[in-house]
Parts: sequence; structure tokens; C-alpha cells
Amino acid sequence: MSFKKVQTKKKSTYVAEQIIEAIQKGIYKVGDKLPSERQIVEQTKVSRPSVREALSALQIVGLLEGKSGNGTYVRQSVRNTNIKLRTWSILEETKSPFETWEVRKTLEPDIAGLAAEKATPQEVQALKRVLQSMHKMANKKDNKGFLEADRKFHMILATATKNPTIERTIHSFLQNITQELWLEIKKNSLSNKEHVKTSLSLHGQILSAIENRDKELGRERMKRHFIELEKYIFEDQEKKGEDIKLPMKVKIFEAKQEMGKAAAEEAARMLKSTIKKKGEATFVAATGASQFEFLENLTSIPLIDWSKTTMFHLDEYVNIPETHSASFRKYLKERLIDRVHPGSVYLINGDAKDPKLECEHLNKIIGTKEIDVAFIGIGENGHLAFNDPPADFNTEKPYIVVGLDKACRKQQLDEGWFKSLNEVPRRAISMSIKQIMKSKAIICTVPDSRKAQAVKDCLEKDISPDYPASILRKHKNVFLFLDKNSAKLLKKT
Repeated sequence: MSFKKVQTKKKSTYVAEQIIEAIQKGIYKVGDKLPSERQIVEQTKVSRPSVREALSALQIVGLLEGKSGNGTYVRQSVRNTNIKLRTWSILEETKSPFETWEVRKTLEPDIAGLAAEKATPQEVQALKRVLQSMHKMANKKDNKGFLEADRKFHMILATATKNPTIERTIHSFLQNITQELWLEIKKNSLSNKEHVKTSLSLHGQILSAIENRDKELGRERMKRHFIELEKYIFEDQEKKGEDIKLPMKVKIFEAKQEMGKAAAEEAARMLKSTIKKKGEATFVAATGASQFEFLENLTSIPLIDWSKTTMFHLDEYVNIPETHSASFRKYLKERLIDRVHPGSVYLINGDAKDPKLECEHLNKIIGTKEIDVAFIGIGENGHLAFNDPPADFNTEKPYIVVGLDKACRKQQLDEGWFKSLNEVPRRAISMSIKQIMKSKAIICTVPDSRKAQAVKDCLEKDISPDYPASILRKHKNVFLFLDKNSAKLLKKT
């Protein structure tokens, strides 16, 4: 059966009625598997949230059964009109959870920022008590109790803004959080231990930001909370991890100058916030043509206390002296270090007599540090740092000696760093994939058409060593900055 394009009625109701009709006509019998969410979206021309709401309502009334990781199945036949009436009631008389969630996602980061500025000690204590309740409900696997405690947490934040309009608005939205449709939609995420653990951790970080009057961190942690929520509630029943909205923030700009400026502003915000919180910040710096606009803007932003930062170097050629025009040490000194003077700098000595000993030296140093943010790019062949495909996703060593493939070497030639391909070194010292992924945050800037296929592979191919940058989709705090040229091959979503 092909589902009809939606023309009237509430979209989720219309989708649900078509599924009921298909079961009544015997097109789908008890035990049959329905088309995937994606297929229903394509046939009905509605949004995925509308399809998810329809399927969830039909699971509530007992008509369908969702099997995590294996799709949605018909559980019983349609014996009378009660199922249709009950489904209609659930969908038409309840505010759309997804529409409510979209508004909350927009408003609540700023609410967290205001709460950090205005919350009273009594409100902070109330947040602590509610967070304790969330932990208790999670341990008891009481989904409804967990959501009720979550509702109270967000309501206290709204109250702490001292703005009655905000308080009324959020109260109205939060009334939906324990309703059965929202409970059904969130059932999979609440049964996922990783999601619950992450949710509790982020609520704790939001509370810490409120307690420490850190407005920027409060906003950022609340944004991250909604990103994580989005990651799980959009998870497909058909196959976990496939066709979900990516947890990374992807930002596309008209020109690479705008891209570089926006990426630099995000980097500056992270550095300032980290220094304010910890008294210091540790970052990783990349090189290459993709970093030109980013570094130019970053080094021009005021009020970053660079003396309290520590910088690590992402990668460097083997057997290239610092005086060589292609040396990444030379690049970083000219474009970053000599402009802002970080407190501590650890550069890779690419012309060391023994590259492996140089790696061991760096590994001892970085092993004592926590990287707060890594500034990176993606190569034309999809590499991260100099981890060309197939990249080593498993090595625990922070720095490793790697071979450079022809595509990588040709990119260096085409960017103008060398006069001939033979001049491009065949080996480099590179930060490993696992070390990059240990960074608490990653800002990845990727401009230009020549990177378009690599960007597409990063976001749309399987996560695989054959597409090294695809591993970024497993990180929980990635910002990917693109210009229209590097984004031109992406699917329109």
C-alpha cells in the first residue's frame, strides 16, 4: 500500500487513520511489519515527528507494537471504532509534543542563562533536591516519575528568571511532559541507560552553572541537553543510529569569511568560559588553508586571556625543518602563537632524529592534560589530522607516526605548500583519532568545494575508518562549520 499525501486534518491524525484503514482492509495483518518511518514520511510528505506521533498513538491504543531496532509491527486487528476514536482523542486533544519541544529548544538555553544570573539560594537548593529525585526515579526505572522530576527542574529554572511571562509559557509547555503520548515517544530513550546517564549528567552541569553564576555555561549545557534529547527521540525503530538528526551542530554559511568568523566566535566563547570556570584552558590547533579565516578572526577577538591557555599541535611533517614554507610550526607561530602568546605551547618537532621518540615525549606531556577544545578541519580524502583512510580508530597512543597517501600529498601540493609532488613528505607525526575524540569539545571548520565529498562522506556514510571524519558523529560536542561550497553535496533536510 502507498500512503496518501496529507492535504487536510492534523497531519499525525491523518497518517494514523491511513494506517488503521490499511489494517482494516487486510493490507497489513497481525504480525506484519509496517514500512519504515522513512518510507511513510516519503509517501505522506509529512515531517518525521508527525509520523512518530501517529505511530506512538497507535502503540498506546494497542494496535501496533514497536520493536526497538527491528521496526513497527501490527499487534491486533481493528475490531471496532473505539481504536479510531481513542487515537483521534490522543492526537487531536493533546498539544503536539514535537512542536512543544521545538519551542522549548529555542527558549530554554536563554532561560538557563537568566536563571544563572538571578536564581536565589533557595531555588538552587530546590534544583538540587529535584535532581536527587531524578536520580532516584532513574534507579527505580520509573519513567513517569523521572519525567515529573524533570518537569519540576525546568519549571524552577523558569521561575528563577523572575519573569512571569516566561514562567507561564514554560509551565504551559511542561504540562505535556507526563502525558501518555510523550511518555510513549520517549519510552525508548528512557530505557537507554546511556541517555539517562547523559541526561542526569547534563542536568547536574546546568545546576553547577546556575550555582556558579555562569550564564554562558548554563546556556551551552542546556543546548547540549536538547541536542542529546533530539538524538534519542528521533532514533528510528527500524535501525538504531540510522537517519537520526545528528548530535553535532552543523552550521552552513554563504561565504567562508562568515564561516571563519562564526567558528572563531564559538571558539572564543568556549575558551573564555573554560578559563572562567577552571582558571585555564587547553586547546589543540590545526593548520592548512581551511584554518586561514578561522585563525585570523580568533586572534582578533578581545578579552581572551591567552596567558592562561595551553596549546597542543595537531600534526607535522616528518623531516621538514621549521624554516620550510610548509612547516606547520612556522604556520602556527606566524598565524597564532606570535599574535596571542599562549601561556604554554607544545609543538611537534617534525625534524627530530627519531619521530617515534618525539611521539613518546609528547605522549607523556599530553597524558597529564585534559583537552578542552580541539580546532580541526577535514581533508579532501576525509582525514582528521593526518589520519588518512583507512584510519586507525583503535590506537590509544596520543601521537603516532603515519604514512601519507597520494590524495593527501596531492592536496598539500594543490594548496601551494610544495612545488612538486615529490617534495611532499610521505610520513608525518599526527594526533591519533582517539586523542582527538577525547577533547571535551571539537570545532571543525571546512570550507571550499574541494571538500564537499569529504563533508558528505563524514555526515552520510557509515562510521568507518574508510571515512575518518565520520567518527565525529560519535562525539557529543562537535560544531561543524561549513560554507555553501563545502555543503553543496549534502542531502536537503
